[in-house]
Amino acid sequence: MQRLIFRRSFSVFTVLVLLISLFLPAGAIAESNEIQTNEAEASYLRVVEQTDVYGMKENVVGKLLEGTVLQVEKVENDRVYFQWNDDLAYVNLQDVEILTEVDNVSWVDLQDFKILNVIEFPKEIEVLDGQENSPIAMIAAGEAYSVIGEDEQNYYIIIGHRQGAVAKDQLSETVEQPQSTEQTNDPEKGTNQEAVEDEINEESTPQEQSNENQELTSDQTKEANPDLKQENEETTKGQARLFTIQNQADSKTLDVVQQSVKFEKNDKYFEVLEDNLPVYDNRTGKLVKIGELKKGQVYPRVSDYGNWHRIQFSDYYGYVKKSATKPANGTSIKNENKSYKNSSKSFNAIENVTVYDNTSGKLVPFGTIEKGKGYKIASDYGNWWRIIFSDRVGYVRKSEVQLLFSQQDKYFEVLEDNLPVYDNRTGKLVKIGELKKGQVYPRVSDYGNWHRIQFSDYYGYVRKDSTRPANGSLIKNKNSSYKSNGRKITPIQKITVYDNSSGKLVPFGVIEKGKEYKIASDYGNWWLIVYSDRIGYVKKSEAIAEFYKNDRYFEVIKDNVPVYDNRTGKLVKVGELKKGQIYPRVSDYGNWHRIQFSDYYGYVQKSSTNYPTKKVVLPSENTQYTHSKSGFTATKTITVYDNKQIQGKLVPFGEITEGAHYQIAFDYGNWWGIIYAGRVGYVRKADANIKYTKYNRSFNELLNMQMKAAPQTDLYRNLPAYVSAYYIKDNKVTASTLNVREKPNNTSFIYGTLKKGSTVTIKETATGTAVNGNTKWYNIVMTWRNAKQADLSYYLNPDNFKSKEEMYQFLVLSKYTGIKGEALNKLLVGKGVLQGKGNAFATGASNHKINEVYLIAHALLETGNGTSTLAKGVPVKVKRDKNGNPIKDQNGLIEVEIVEKGKEDKIVYNMFGINATDSCPVLCGAKKAYNEGWTTVDKAIIGGAKFVGQFYIHHPTYKQDTLYKMRWNPGNPNSYATHQYATDIGWAVKQAKIISNLYDKLDVTYHTFYDIPDF
Repeated sequence: MQRLIFRRSFSVFTVLVLLISLFLPAGAIAESNEIQTNEAEASYLRVVEQTDVYGMKENVVGKLLEGTVLQVEKVENDRVYFQWNDDLAYVNLQDVEILTEVDNVSWVDLQDFKILNVIEFPKEIEVLDGQENSPIAMIAAGEAYSVIGEDEQNYYIIIGHRQGAVAKDQLSETVEQPQSTEQTNDPEKGTNQEAVEDEINEESTPQEQSNENQELTSDQTKEANPDLKQENEETTKGQARLFTIQNQADSKTLDVVQQSVKFEKNDKYFEVLEDNLPVYDNRTGKLVKIGELKKGQVYPRVSDYGNWHRIQFSDYYGYVKKSATKPANGTSIKNENKSYKNSSKSFNAIENVTVYDNTSGKLVPFGTIEKGKGYKIASDYGNWWRIIFSDRVGYVRKSEVQLLFSQQDKYFEVLEDNLPVYDNRTGKLVKIGELKKGQVYPRVSDYGNWHRIQFSDYYGYVRKDSTRPANGSLIKNKNSSYKSNGRKITPIQKITVYDNSSGKLVPFGVIEKGKEYKIASDYGNWWLIVYSDRIGYVKKSEAIAEFYKNDRYFEVIKDNVPVYDNRTGKLVKVGELKKGQIYPRVSDYGNWHRIQFSDYYGYVQKSSTNYPTKKVVLPSENTQYTHSKSGFTATKTITVYDNKQIQGKLVPFGEITEGAHYQIAFDYGNWWGIIYAGRVGYVRKADANIKYTKYNRSFNELLNMQMKAAPQTDLYRNLPAYVSAYYIKDNKVTASTLNVREKPNNTSFIYGTLKKGSTVTIKETATGTAVNGNTKWYNIVMTWRNAKQADLSYYLNPDNFKSKEEMYQFLVLSKYTGIKGEALNKLLVGKGVLQGKGNAFATGASNHKINEVYLIAHALLETGNGTSTLAKGVPVKVKRDKNGNPIKDQNGLIEVEIVEKGKEDKIVYNMFGINATDSCPVLCGAKKAYNEGWTTVDKAIIGGAKFVGQFYIHHPTYKQDTLYKMRWNPGNPNSYATHQYATDIGWAVKQAKIISNLYDKLDVTYHTFYDIPDF
């Protein structure tokens, strides 16, 4: 029978709770001093077998029984957490099954109920489920648990968002009457009625409101406000709770006062016999003064309560001592409430607030609400709030109270400047923004002492105590279509959020430095964001935006941002990007941008960049050029310029680090055109004085070609050179061709060959391999010999020559560097006929675009420092036929003969040994000079420069503009070696050393340029 009674009573309670939950504001929960953890997404647990429940202090607080299903708050570290009392508790994950959905279970939320009492469990006690009337849990002895309701048989609690019941007969506590500590303070004096009336006449009073009648009658107080959802009288009474008052060491039981007139249980009214009679609230277990009643006033009461009257007070009960009252009838009450109901709105008294009755046409005080106490509002009445006070209709000044928030309030106004917005996702309050004084904001929901607002793509929290309820009519930028689902931005400083709906930029919020925020849309130089459900704008320049994989550009926001090369496995700095410049990128690379840099990839840290703050317009973005086979190495940090960004100006937009190699895209006069981070840039040739040229053949291919051309060397001139004595007679060669060997045998390396009749100088005799029975060999004098492949390979390989002297073999000879004749004369002192001819060399170099120092070095070598026969002048006479006409050779050149001075047609000069050969060293050189008109030293210098330029340096096919190219001709398109200035493998290096010595003697500024082969 008891089980049946329980089920009936619990069912009634359940229906009551559900009905109340439809009307009760969710904000009716006890307020918290801190923000609670965000609600978890719905998931559930089912107990596999009975298991212990652990509190947050790791102590056992109870048990869950097999088959019990509860709602889960979170799962972490193999623990499953769920609501337990007003906190969390957990069970071990291994003891439960996690579900994503369940059927036929009603769920409730502790926040939807007021905590009526806390009961202590003297022993382990069973908790039953109301739907199935089956056990779901046990609560351990000594534990205390919050009660949300009770009836005659049970206390009602919530576990894991399920309603549970604890039978009262298992507990030792009983319901007691209100207890109070003794009151020691004198009652406060009432307000003088005349003063009140004068005050009302001076101010805007209830009867003076434009939307109310001037004369407020008792009939008018009965009118209900049709616009507000109110609780009906029965529901209001249904919200009444019975309270168990905990015995406190510091509390005393109220004495029962004998009264001259005894109250009956069914008495409905009482009259107050003393002024300022206190009204108490005992919901906390202690008597707390919440208001006062006025002497001579009559009040309805809800019920008799021992030595107390229970009266209606706000949306709960207040208690008044009977000893200061007497029974009365209600005939004198003109403002007894018959129609008004409490709305969802409440206020908080900011001082002791007087409650007035205006049914007489005057304001008559009939009650007081204590400072700091909250109270429910029935309706708005101009400058007043209409309330229900002890079931009488009263009015309080709005100026004396602070309006509180209800669950239904959608907006709030900020009352102080720079009101913080907090994020609590970490479990701690972290400031993320600020709201502006006077601004109105939508809120997502009520959250105890806090407003929950939209902030980025999560929730922010704002303290209520610096705000007041508002309507949204003043908000012109309320969001209705945008979503915070764009890229994230991170402020680099505290940034202001602006409203531009008025045509002006009005600040209405702040985002803290370093706090990420999701944008809604791109808006030119601004980001459009949704900020507390209002449309706002923040400057792009004040925040760093995240990059998407497909973003094409980035903007540099710091000075001198490094570009790194990681091809070696280490980060090597190769350049720098400039602040404020925008660059295309090849791809996203985690925390880096991958960019084009020379003919490989460079990497730039994203943290030093931002998504472009303005529309990207890059006139210099490369769309047509590709890298050539030539490049350079920066011998110092080189600035890269853009000549299209600002018309008529060179704008620096990058740097190439000293030592970094870079490929050239095109030649542009005094500049190299390059492709730098996807943009066309320009570097001064004077700054980029080393370039590398790739060729369409490998090093080994070139080596094999050169070996077939019988390269010569004087490296072995002091080593033995052997010929068979069999072929030598009277120091002359008798064989048609005689090999000269490294050793006295027929198999050693061949240094060269001698033709029949050649004279040899014998140094010594040696014994070797027999030739036709003769074992005698001669060691002969031989300077120039065939080079071995290893030696050829050494001189052919550019990587073997890194010193300053040797580098001059890569000196670009096709550039006149502008050294004046006077400076060049210092190089010609004591150089025979060349002394003082600096101007001639400068003219020849300038006219024919040749490096002037190279030109001098070449002339000094060929003329023996200006002392050779051809240098000093050769007298020649033209050869003529019998008719007196000059005789010409097959090439059309006039034949000449050398004659004694005084008999010549001309004296001619040749400063570069042009056409002079070993077999015809003077005549052939003089013949060339005569036909070219080189009849003075100056003409020979300038004319020789022209010849060298045309046939080597500026040759249309071979373009041999370095000593290396003149010797080896690596760009030769043929499959064999050809058009090489010399046969000596060391010729280019020797010339380089001469040039180096000459440059060392100069005391003027000059520029040199280098072109190094890259095989």
